Amino acid sequence: MAAQPHTRICCVFGPFEVDTAAGELRKSGVRIRLSGQPFRILLALLDHPGELVTREQLRDEVWEGATFIDFEHGLNAAMNKLRRALSDSAENPRYIETHPGRGYRFIGTLQHRDPAPIPVVAESPLRENPTGRRRVRLGWWLTAIGACLVSLTAGWRLHNPSSAPPSWKLTRLTTDTGLSDSPAISRDGKLVAYSSDIGAEGQMDLYLKQVTGGQPIRLTMDGAGNTTPDFSPDNSRIVFESRRDGGGIYEIPAFGGQARLLARGGKSPRYSPDGSQVSYWVGTPAVDLWVPGGGAVWVIPVAGGPPRRVAPNLTNARWPIWSPDGKRLLFNGYGSTKHSDISAMDWWLADANGGEAI
Repeated sequence: MAAQPHTRICCVFGPFEVDTAAGELRKSGVRIRLSGQPFRILLALLDHPGELVTREQLRDEVWEGATFIDFEHGLNAAMNKLRRALSDSAENPRYIETHPGRGYRFIGTLQHRDPAPIPVVAESPLRENPTGRRRVRLGWWLTAIGACLVSLTAGWRLHNPSSAPPSWKLTRLTTDTGLSDSPAISRDGKLVAYSSDIGAEGQMDLYLKQVTGGQPIRLTMDGAGNTTPDFSPDNSRIVFESRRDGGGIYEIPAFGGQARLLARGGKSPRYSPDGSQVSYWVGTPAVDLWVPGGGAVWVIPVAGGPPRRVAPNLTNARWPIWSPDGKRLLFNGYGSTKHSDISAMDWWLADANGGEAI
């Protein structure tokens, strides 16, 4: 028997779906815990896609009657929760763009589903929707794969009875109340550098602390979206991404000091194994990898000199990492001039000194 139909109004962006009737946020069909002020902020932003929603508007809609101090603290905390739920960041936003001191803007591609009665059907195979069938098939495949893995593990244990699984210990490195992300461990394993918004300004700055504990050292003070740090091989320097002065790649002494500009407009910097070069990419994270012109990989000498582009034969490239010998770079790339040619999207390898990628 079919139950009474009900009405659902949904907004879809990326893998996320907002059910306004049920007050739920789902990712790929799985419900995400988000309620209260963070969820109401999301609804306010979705009501004005592509438009700046000011802090004053959010205060009127979400924090009606709150004091200024309560509002400022509550808004920063709620935005952090919302970004964590969306796997988003203020430095490299895919969905929510921050305008410091002004407000926020939803920059994702939003789709609205028209309200429509959706019957709930019980025990009716002929009415099963295609999505349900795909999920069932996926479930069978995952079950089969899981069974194979269990069988292989059991067989391996039978042939290696003396082997024991490694003993893992999970250690919490930060206890800040704010959002801490983009961690980097020094080569000797003694220090961790990371980005956090625990400062009074509520913006992202770099911090350094010992892995064994202790109070963190604040490395940057401008709150200019300083993030994605990486230690030099000798642990004496840190390279990072910043929005200061138009944005770029900067280098700073590991225990603080004057930061110097290495390259304009770069993201995700990484030292070469010998510390003489830094790789990075230039582009817009909000643009998908399968869009031509969305990114390019570059290398610049730490001692100074012009940057050189890696893999000019690709129309989009990002997130480079060095090979252990420092001669090559591995990265995500796209090799087509057409939009959404998924077959052209893959891992690519290129000489760090130039040349085409394979």
